[in-house]
Amino acid sequence: MICRTLAWDWSTRMTKYFFSEFLGDHDFFGTDNLDLGIIASLRHSHAGLQNATLAVALLHASRKSQPLSSHHQRKIHLVALHTYQQSLICLQQDLDARLIFNDDACLWSTFFLGIFEVRLPSLLKPSPNADSFAHYSLCTM
Repeated sequence: MICRTLAWDWSTRMTKYFFSEFLGDHDFFGTDNLDLGIIASLRHSHAGLQNATLAVALLHASRKSQPLSSHHQRKIHLVALHTYQQSLICLQQDLDARLIFNDDACLWSTFFLGIFEVRLPSLLKPSPNADSFAHYSLCTM
């Protein structure tokens, strides 16, 4: 029972963080063009979208909450990768069932999975010679 409560509290905090901090920091479509209520509603009914947004929020939070111990940072990154994996599993199930073409939650899941994948290089330790524009742009998004 305690584990469920802790997991629920963690998920609730990251959900709030996603909508207030991550989307607040990134104006993808213009403030007036993005209906957060629709995304929030879709999240409640689609595990893939829920996990995709949690993965993005975790990755974003881990970069803003500096400095963290390497052990704590690693735990956050592992949870982010796990939620990303769970979202991919849901997306694959939707693809197999041919639901993706008629489901806005699947489209939003794909969008946020793409955001996570673009930010993914920041999980990896950059090499000392990683000074290319591509590396910089991917890791500073």
